[in-house]
Amino acid sequence: PKGKIFEEETEAKCAIREVLEETGYDISDKLVEDEHLQININDQTIRLYLITNVPKSTKFEPKTRREIKEVRWFAIDELPAHRKDNRTKHKLGYSPNAFFMVIPFVKALKKWIVAKKSAQHGLIV
Repeated sequence: PKGKIFEEETEAKCAIREVLEETGYDISDKLVEDEHLQININDQTIRLYLITNVPKSTKFEPKTRREIKEVRWFAIDELPAHRKDNRTKHKLGYSPNAFFMVIPFVKALKKWIVAKKSAQHGLIV
């Protein structure tokens, strides 16, 4: 989920509101403000908050109409690494363009996952 920040709204509050609107899921008790990835695209800062421990069985129900086609889980290794990565087209039935907002974060997200798993097992990365 991505959206415009309202006046006097923090990035975290915006993320909580947007996720609730677009998925029907409340992340307010799971969002940790410094657990995020951030990139700049065309002079715009885009922040991806990393939310963990969401049950895979969660039923997502968007609160917006005609904005969200589908909400579903994807394995990190199935996500395209770049715009010409056609594995998703063959494996999942989606072109890489369907993941245009995810692609810039995939490499950093994989690194974050490795670091998080290593920290849980007491390893230094």
